[in-house]
Amino acid sequence: RNVGHFKGCSHAPAAIGCQAPEVQNGKVHNVQSTYRAGETLHFDCHLGYAAEGSDEARCQPGGTWDPPVLVCHRGECGCCPGTGGDKAFFTAGMAVRYSCDPGYYLVGNAAVSCRASGNWSQPRPRCEEVTCPRPPSIANGLPSGHPSGSFSRGVTVSYSCRPGFELLGNASVTCADSGLWSRPLPRCQGVWVPLPGRGAGRGPGVLEGRSRGLWH
Repeated sequence: RNVGHFKGCSHAPAAIGCQAPEVQNGKVHNVQSTYRAGETLHFDCHLGYAAEGSDEARCQPGGTWDPPVLVCHRGECGCCPGTGGDKAFFTAGMAVRYSCDPGYYLVGNAAVSCRASGNWSQPRPRCEEVTCPRPPSIANGLPSGHPSGSFSRGVTVSYSCRPGFELLGNASVTCADSGLWSRPLPRCQGVWVPLPGRGAGRGPGVLEGRSRGLWH
């Protein structure tokens, strides 16, 4: 009789599914009881925490997850952007507010907040010195010449009058911390010149600085 050989059928081992993992300081998004090999899950971190690396994991054929441990770390930011401090720490959600010394103004957002990733929300603002524009003009007078178009706080500018005018009030103005010039401004008034032989009284004379004419 013929002796035959029976060749059995081989079966590939069934892929083992993955159980829903636990996330330290977080939770799985749209959690399932089991996951098939190749499926991916996403997880969220609690407020003030952030995932180290990716916030997703993939189920492996052996029933394990890649990465194997899902952890959310508490976000901490060193203090503080631009101050050089390294001893104080801020946790995610905390904010730092900046202000400038008198005579300086702030450019940028005054507040920056610590993110869960451990980074600050934005670069620190900067403080720039307040300056004043060119001094105001006055009728029949001129400010002392300065080549620059802006003036630092504390700078003083003096005024002088054209010939035939005299200066009344303070001769100088100062650039204040507000970026404005001090007030009041001086003014230039025409000089009264008595006619010859009339003495110093307020009789007929000539008012310099205007069209020459007799004044009584």
